[in-house]
Amino acid sequence: LKVAYKKSKTGFYITRFDLNLGRLYRASDVALSRAGASTIFELSYFGIPPCLVPYPFASDRHQEYNAEYLLSKGAAVMIPESQLVADNFIKKTRNIFVNKENMLEKKYVNILEIGVGSGAISISIALEIDDILTNHKPLSGKSDLSWHLLAIDNNCSALKIAEKNAEDTLDSNK
Repeated sequence: LKVAYKKSKTGFYITRFDLNLGRLYRASDVALSRAGASTIFELSYFGIPPCLVPYPFASDRHQEYNAEYLLSKGAAVMIPESQLVADNFIKKTRNIFVNKENMLEKKYVNILEIGVGSGAISISIALEIDDILTNHKPLSGKSDLSWHLLAIDNNCSALKIAEKNAEDTLDSNK
């Protein structure tokens, strides 16, 4: 993925899952994540607004209930897995970047994807952001704002697949 992201206008940082997630959380402005209780607690602790994608096969739909609760309190946005595409992510999280007070002084926005898997979502987000920066009004209203994707996964095989998918996809979009 590192090679592929270099070809896009979106910055990147991809790493294998490690126990010191605090440094990645502290560097993040928004997270794309499942809706398990531990992850929600960690994101809340670090004050990171989440875009939650509940795991549809979680026992007793507990991730869906977790996400719906935060959504009802205005503390998260939710995208069902069946609707998870890059433009939905950007549309649902756009207000975070436009309205968040500290964004006015920031020169970049960091998006943390927890569990990059095949890389499809990170690749799509990178391509969608590239398209917006090239052809449309900037998401934040600031033309000099840079975008960075922070993607982590604990599965080395998944990271290799993601890297191949990114190279193939971004090469074909030149």
